[in-house]
Amino acid sequence: MTTRCELRRLGINNLYIPNVSPDGRTIAVQSEKSDSLIHLGGPRDRRIEPIELNVTAPRWSPDGSKIIGSIDTQTLTGPNAGIFVYSVADRRTEKVYHTGVRPQFLPGGRKIVFFEK
Repeated sequence: MTTRCELRRLGINNLYIPNVSPDGRTIAVQSEKSDSLIHLGGPRDRRIEPIELNVTAPRWSPDGSKIIGSIDTQTLTGPNAGIFVYSVADRRTEKVYHTGVRPQFLPGGRKIVFFEK
């Protein structure tokens, strides 16, 4: 189990909107600092992994290889707003659409659905 002390050591005070990976071994969470992965059952010193993604309500792809989320275009405009996909293996973030909220992958994992604002 990850403790509050472990989170605070990384500068994370609060976690929001957890989403469990399809294999049940990792949780993607939103925090006030950045998004993070919590690896369940991993070594204690590598259990929490901050990732280069800072979106609202991160969601896993069906195969667990990607995480999708949005930055609210109503509060932030320009190149930093939109829908982003994070590749877990490559540890890279890609902007896939310039507007929209609450994105998620469709069951096949090749297409996404989201609400337009």
